Amino acid sequence: LGYALLCMGRLNDAMRCMKKCLRLNPEPEIKKMAKRMLKSKEYFSEKLENNYSISLDEEFECEEKFLLAQSHLYNKEFDKAIELYEWILDKKPDFHRAIQNIGVCYIQDEKPKEALRYFERALSISPKDELCLGNLARAHYLLGNHDKSKEYSKRSMAAVNNPLLRDLFRLITLFIDIGQYKFARELLTKYGNYHDKPQLTFLSGVLHAKQKEYLAAKEEFQFIRK
Repeated sequence: LGYALLCMGRLNDAMRCMKKCLRLNPEPEIKKMAKRMLKSKEYFSEKLENNYSISLDEEFECEEKFLLAQSHLYNKEFDKAIELYEWILDKKPDFHRAIQNIGVCYIQDEKPKEALRYFERALSISPKDELCLGNLARAHYLLGNHDKSKEYSKRSMAAVNNPLLRDLFRLITLFIDIGQYKFARELLTKYGNYHDKPQLTFLSGVLHAKQKEYLAAKEEFQFIRK
């Protein structure tokens, strides 16, 4: 584990593992290697680019807080969610997912102007994040900036590349919400046979209904009921 962490550039975490390894009194070969690596800490600190400002334990704590914040977000407990996201950002100021989700809290709380600031901040850290671009499209749409909304919708579509199912679901939902039906259908078509994924079949039905294609919508919903 120490060696793997060292390869990642987590020098301090790696050294802690090496010390723990020695305390467990391993066989001579491993003991020799661990001691050699501990003596080489200064060398490694010069050679490695450390991209981690906090320890691995703190990283895990941030991830746990992030999951808890998400549950608050889903339950519309926006103040609790934002408080946890802000706690994470004190540890990891550039954690763009936490920044973006604060924006989502404000969007769902019908405060698109406040949301816009967080989406822009998240995008400055991760310029090709399709969800962030989509959320900017939604914020501008709610603020009545329809040209800006279309621009960000196009950029979001251009950035999509084999997304996770949950991100695909969110993006299609977002496009339906802001009336970008063409992009929503394009995503449904592009990512294969969605009939083995009930969430996407449901969204396809919703999309047909929004476009007043009621028979097609009915077929999709009946397919799910089976």
